[in-house]
Amino acid sequence: MKNLKYIYKLLLVLPLIFMVSCDDSDDIVDVFTNTTTTTENTVFIETDATSEVGILLSDLSPQTITVGVNNASDTDVTVGFNVTKDGTAAVEGVDYLLADAVIPADETFGSSDITFLTNGTFEITISSSSLSDLEIVNNKVIFLVPTQVTFTLDWDDSWYDYDIFLFDGIEVGFSDIYSNGIPAGLTLLGLSNGVTNFESFTAIPPVGTNYLYLEDYWNDNASIPVVLTVDAGGDVQVFNITVDMDKFVLSIETTIGEDGFPVYTFTGL
Repeated sequence: MKNLKYIYKLLLVLPLIFMVSCDDSDDIVDVFTNTTTTTENTVFIETDATSEVGILLSDLSPQTITVGVNNASDTDVTVGFNVTKDGTAAVEGVDYLLADAVIPADETFGSSDITFLTNGTFEITISSSSLSDLEIVNNKVIFLVPTQVTFTLDWDDSWYDYDIFLFDGIEVGFSDIYSNGIPAGLTLLGLSNGVTNFESFTAIPPVGTNYLYLEDYWNDNASIPVVLTVDAGGDVQVFNITVDMDKFVLSIETTIGEDGFPVYTFTGL
């Protein structure tokens, strides 16, 4: 009877051995396949935390827009842009200049430069890519393009030659820039040094107090009257100056308003 019991147990085990030996390795592959994940193909603008709240420009030099993909392509990727100004569509060639960006084959980043032609709040997003399977990420870069200030100096007699310079500070007793150069500690922010009876240049005075300096090129000190006109985006102020020496003639106090743009206060010296 014991022998029959052992034979019965053996018969029960044999089907289990057969089932294990018939296991197909493809089933294991299927299990691993079902647990893997794929990375989505996207194209995006490379930004940092500050760009989302607006980058205030200190001048109108071209600004680089960097775009990227999370998976490199074996062909070049051309990326187009959409640009708005103050919430409405900006006009290419009037408000800005911007070519498509190209991400080279086997690379993950490319770029293009935007040049701003007018002031305002500009938002740049991606409008298209040359690869249809790339999903466009809806992020953006924002530039605050401030109003430039135009400084103009004119006088009657072109025999005299006066030049104007914008500095980030003031130097008491400073004179004759052509002979002595710019004093240590001052940074030149803009200038006009022509040879007629008209001088003009445009700049974005930085935050803080800046100063306009008038230079008598010939050092005549002839007490000649000149007219200084300051135009901050249509806000025009006029200052009458007598050129009796080289001197600082105007202070420009720059602060930031609630909208994030510079506010200028001009005071004759």
